[in-house]
Formats: sequence, structure tokens, C-alpha cells
Amino acid sequence: TSRGDEATIAVEVEGTGTVSGTGSYYKGKTVTLKASPAGGASFGGWYGADGSLLSKDATYTFTAKEDVVITAKFVVSVQAQASRSGKVTGAGDYVVGTTATLTAVPNDGASFDGWYDAEGTRLSSDTSYSVLADANKTLYAMFAGDRFYDIPVNAWYEEDVMEAVDRGMVNGVTPISFCGDNNFTRGMAV
Repeated sequence: TSRGDEATIAVEVEGTGTVSGTGSYYKGKTVTLKASPAGGASFGGWYGADGSLLSKDATYTFTAKEDVVITAKFVVSVQAQASRSGKVTGAGDYVVGTTATLTAVPNDGASFDGWYDAEGTRLSSDTSYSVLADANKTLYAMFAGDRFYDIPVNAWYEEDVMEAVDRGMVNGVTPISFCGDNNFTRGMAV
């Protein structure tokens, strides 16, 4: 059989993971590529040379017609939550090792306080914050005057919670979270 009867199927990998199924195939034969994420990543998709999404399934099957180079992207989720006086943009899935840029957008009349991690450590006071997409993570955008990202606008209990915090009656909170899933003290219940 001459080389003209074969197609080379190559895969470039972006992120953390491995692929199988590459090589030479007779034209007209079925090719099955399989992606295996590693290091906490998930599979983001198979992409053609023009950048178009071919499939989001970890197993991609097609017919060999010509030489192709397909890109397998492995991603992590970079999420952002905003406190009630604004919103955030830029959250989503990012290829492992790239930079995610999150932007905080205050509501009219509000101002931005800072970006925080889950433990309540302030990471930056700039409205735009870039972070390495190396693992699944959630960052928190806090706006001036908002104490907790997890108490929504118009929550019936908001005034009571804030009063209890101001009076020192509440424990089990972080600098950014009310921690409603933790044990409540008597003061919190009252």
C-alpha cells in the first residue's frame, strides 16, 4: 500500500493530560481518539486546526480522510463570586497553565474592596485580577460595605445578621463568608 492511501492523525496537547489513538490510518478507516485528564484537570474538548470545536467528549471518533493535527485541551475551572454590590466577569474554564483574568464591576454608586480567597485572605484591591489556571478554584469579589458574599440582596435576614455581627454576637464567620453551613451559636439563631 502506498503512502497516498494513509492519513496521519496527530494531536497537540494543551494543559495536563494524555491522549491515545494517534498515528497512521488507512483513509476511510475509523479513528478513535481518547483523552485522559491528569492533575485535577478535566477535558475541555477536541479542536481543529482552525480553532473550531470538534467535540467535547473525551472519546472522539471520526473517519480518516487526510493528514490532520487536532488539539486536545485540558482545563480547570476558575470561578468568581461577587458580593451583592456588583458582579464579576471572566470566570470559566481555562486551559491548564494559562492566565485567567477576572474583573469586578461595581453597581452604580458602589466601589470595589478587593479579591479574596476562600479563607478570606485579600489577594488584590485592583478591579482586574489575573490568576494562574493551575487548579479548580473560586475567588471572591467583595465590594465596599458588603460583609459577606453569600448573603444575597434583599435577604430577609440580612439586617439581623449584620446587627448581630456589629454587636459581636456571631462567631463561625470568615472575613467574607457568613458560613451558613457551619454550626450556629445561640446568638446566630436568635
